[in-house]
Amino acid sequence: MFLTRLVTGLLLSALTLYLFLQTKSYAEPFLAIAFIVAAWEWSRLAEYKHLISRLLYTLCATAIVPLLSYVVFTLNYLDLRHLSLFTSFFWAGIGFALWMNRRTLRHAGPGLRGFLGLILLPVSALLALSLLQNDAPSALPLLVLIALVAISDSVAYIVGSLLGRHRLAPALSPKKSWEGFIAGFSATILLGTPLLQWCFPSVDIVWLGLLAGGISLFALFGDLAESALKRMAGVKDSGRLLPGHGGVLDRIDAIFGALPLFAWVFFTVG
Repeated sequence: MFLTRLVTGLLLSALTLYLFLQTKSYAEPFLAIAFIVAAWEWSRLAEYKHLISRLLYTLCATAIVPLLSYVVFTLNYLDLRHLSLFTSFFWAGIGFALWMNRRTLRHAGPGLRGFLGLILLPVSALLALSLLQNDAPSALPLLVLIALVAISDSVAYIVGSLLGRHRLAPALSPKKSWEGFIAGFSATILLGTPLLQWCFPSVDIVWLGLLAGGISLFALFGDLAESALKRMAGVKDSGRLLPGHGGVLDRIDAIFGALPLFAWVFFTVG
């Protein structure tokens, strides 16, 4: 299991690195495919049983992205900074509430779970695509965010597997430990702060360290939120596309949690 997870993770990392270091025309279709698959998997977690309902849900989630883009960029009814900041607070609220009490979403039926996906998934897609529209020739800002989340997740997983004794959220994610979280949080600050300097060269290193720590924390919130959805749906993974990892949503849930915070800083400072 560990070897399968490792091989899949290395191959996926290599593919992501290759595509995102090329021109943006490579990264955008990759993001679009990942988003569509994530929306399909979310419909499973919302417990939409029939094929037609799942297809309609995926289509609706996909259609909201250009509509939201029109509202933001053409009508100017929404500012990306406000949208990303609001979404950050939303992730923080739901993640912290779940951390404290797993029953926070106990009354969330398929309708509410589906509605949450129709908000969070298109907003995340729009923020990710907007980060690609900066002046840099490659997808460096988004790649840095992915790298920080990968550092946090990988170090937490390894340290938690070897040294984890105190459960972080046993009711939601039994394998997560405080030892793993602290190690991942610390590693993200130490290794991620220099990476953030590429995106924010004018920002003081202390603030970048705080941002790196915030990304690690918000990544955890995204992870816990998806874990809660899986618990309610009675499934172990969101899908079976990635051997050893589960579904696409299992890999990008932490990125969804950290993306709005990173985007808010980027659109405010960058």
